[in-house]
Amino acid sequence: MAIDQTLLLQAASLYREKDNQEYYPGSRLAKIPKRRIYISHSMESFRMVEGFIVLLQKAGIDAFFDWDSGDFTDEFRNDAMRDLKFRIAKSEVYIFLATENSIRSETCLKSLEFASIINRRVYIVQTVAGTKEFGFSSIHKFDLLTVERENSRSQRFGVKILEKERQNLWLPITNVSQL
Repeated sequence: MAIDQTLLLQAASLYREKDNQEYYPGSRLAKIPKRRIYISHSMESFRMVEGFIVLLQKAGIDAFFDWDSGDFTDEFRNDAMRDLKFRIAKSEVYIFLATENSIRSETCLKSLEFASIINRRVYIVQTVAGTKEFGFSSIHKFDLLTVERENSRSQRFGVKILEKERQNLWLPITNVSQL
């Protein structure tokens, strides 16, 4: 179940950086005890990532989402991949936001491979733009994750995962510990 990119872009307007903090306000030493989730994306899709985080939060997933590209994914920096690997290694869960650009990005694909090698829990989030769906043809290698409205008129959202071992059973996720 691919997430409509239009929905992600609409939800992005509700993103607030203060709602996604790793440390308590005013402190760089006291971490907020939250599960750390790394979201891989192409730099061009940063608004979709903001919208995706908003939808996850609306669905009750309370975590620190490490996603801000900053200088870390600048492909011109010699140590960009090292920094990226460090951030992925610090995370417990790795989510790949599949868009036209991310599935073609060498950096995104290398980060996906690294997350898999170090045994992070990996989820692919397929997206759709118009009639074109973005994901991978070898989809059964990774678990899938989606966020969807509870019903057509609702502003409430739910998270579901499709585990590679259970190809026809989308499981509802109600909190971050289930990821």
